[in-house]
Amino acid sequence: MLPVLQHPRCSNCHGKLDVFAPSAATLHGKGVGGVQDPAEQKTFEGCQVCHNRALELVRKRWTAQTSPSDRESSLNTGRWHPASSTKWGTADPVRACVLLKRSHREGDLMLDHLREDVLVTLGFEGKRGQDNLAPEPPPMSQEAFTGLMRQWMVAIHATKQWPEAGFCGCGVGWPGKTWTGYRGRSKYDITLDGGRLSIKWTTDNVPEGEFYDCKLSGNTFEVADCKWKQTGMPGGTVHLTYTAVAQGERIEGKAYDGKDYWDVDIFRER
Repeated sequence: MLPVLQHPRCSNCHGKLDVFAPSAATLHGKGVGGVQDPAEQKTFEGCQVCHNRALELVRKRWTAQTSPSDRESSLNTGRWHPASSTKWGTADPVRACVLLKRSHREGDLMLDHLREDVLVTLGFEGKRGQDNLAPEPPPMSQEAFTGLMRQWMVAIHATKQWPEAGFCGCGVGWPGKTWTGYRGRSKYDITLDGGRLSIKWTTDNVPEGEFYDCKLSGNTFEVADCKWKQTGMPGGTVHLTYTAVAQGERIEGKAYDGKDYWDVDIFRER
């Protein structure tokens, strides 16, 4: 799904392009953009002059049975405006996933957004706001993308509401059994179950210790603060940070036993 989410037809409306920023005077079509009347940033009234295709599509969907009130409400959905709550257009993949799940659309509301919202339909058609600009559609059809979204939501049990653990389904790299440390002598088994992170390790194939009761934080849940216990040591607390590096992935941190600090350095090759 990522190539679609990162495509301009999707990402521009979700934070990649700020039409009210000074840079928009050159980035936005016809030189429109930059600092404008603050009231315009709330109503987007002037934007409808050029961005009117959605309103045209809404009107084409009307039938003789469409009531005046339904017509009025559908016109509101066709008024162009950038997304107000899910601005992940410039975020890295994991962060974009986390922000997507923080949207107000849950379960069927998310799928309805992808299937029914006219702005989304025009985006998948590649329409760009002005008639003189050639369409640039995403690399997938609206139907195919909606199907993938539904499969993903089913896989992470999000058909009714998003899982409480914001990173669930977003590929955060903690879990796995191929982590090593201490010049390869220590092997780490990291699990993430129901939002609970646990790190157990052996040295020379002998069980030695565990980081447990971990609390995850950070924009992409890359930070873990845990308790720890180890054979022959008093235990204490540990602060860990997960990062992706050129050769693989690394978890670094400091363990504290109430008196001294100990370095933690765990690595996993790609």
